Amino acid sequence: LYLASSSPRRDVVFKKLLFRAESDGITVISPNLRMYNYYKIDLSDPNIKDIVSYHSKILFNIHQHEESVLEVHRINSMLSMGVCVVSEFSITDSELDADYADTVYFGVDFEEMYDIAKGLLSNTDELKKCCIQSLVKYRLLMTSTDNLLDAIFSS
Repeated sequence: LYLASSSPRRDVVFKKLLFRAESDGITVISPNLRMYNYYKIDLSDPNIKDIVSYHSKILFNIHQHEESVLEVHRINSMLSMGVCVVSEFSITDSELDADYADTVYFGVDFEEMYDIAKGLLSNTDELKKCCIQSLVKYRLLMTSTDNLLDAIFSS
């Protein structure tokens, strides 16, 4: 699954992803596919997007800009559904990357990220482990948020 708004940087990576995935027999689903007339699912509908996300195995996360931080809003949503995340490192926030390093598979460039994703898809046990890690991480994040909210509103 590749969920992202379009940008020149993402479009370059997206074209590489489509080419490699097609040659390896891997299905890619993304709202960006509409502009390539490749896959006819309208992911702008939140209900359809949630259903497709829930059934996805991997989120391939590419930053919109090279200097972007980790897109935790997108990543957390996918973790809540037990989806594995393969992402670029953040250039500007290594602490945030470290917070997610126990769950998110990071790659230094497209090739390494693609190899990680392909490896997960070919190893069912590792993919299951990743899905469980995603759910556990999300629960930990929500527990921390609940504790913070309790502390704020109980004082």
